[in-house]
Amino acid sequence: MQIRIAVAALMITAFQGAAQDASTGEAAYAAGDYATAIRELRPLAERGHARAQFILGHMYVSSNGVSSNFNQAAQWLRMAAQQGQADAQKHLADLYFIGVGVPRDFLEAKRLYRLAAEQGHVEAQLQLGSMYALGFGMPADYTEAQHWLQMAAGQGNAAAQTQLGLLLD
Repeated sequence: MQIRIAVAALMITAFQGAAQDASTGEAAYAAGDYATAIRELRPLAERGHARAQFILGHMYVSSNGVSSNFNQAAQWLRMAAQQGQADAQKHLADLYFIGVGVPRDFLEAKRLYRLAAEQGHVEAQLQLGSMYALGFGMPADYTEAQHWLQMAAGQGNAAAQTQLGLLLD
């Protein structure tokens, strides 16, 4: 019994430490202290922390603290996206949509946008609605376009509101 309690206490302590390190790394990233962000986030990302993986992927896309490397970005974003991290799903979809770091693949972009959009990610809802409206990689589907654009517009996204107005006009 005492061993179970000790193991549980260690697990809770380890989880709290990981969460604290992630918030420290994320705060450093937001403050532009990229060296600290990398030092704090990379070990967490390597251990499977989805938010840390997303931030590292974003750093490789935006060249913040590291040299731009879309292949590396796609790798980190994919790991986070597979864990359901909506920001990573959206950003990985962007890479598939334009074909950097991964082959251009509208169907994979649509799949990833949908995963993020279903979690309420407003930018993914906008992109998915736009893909349906314009028929990227599929026939245009104005009913689906309207649905996703309404979702994004309902969250106050001005671009979605404009596109929805044009679609309904």
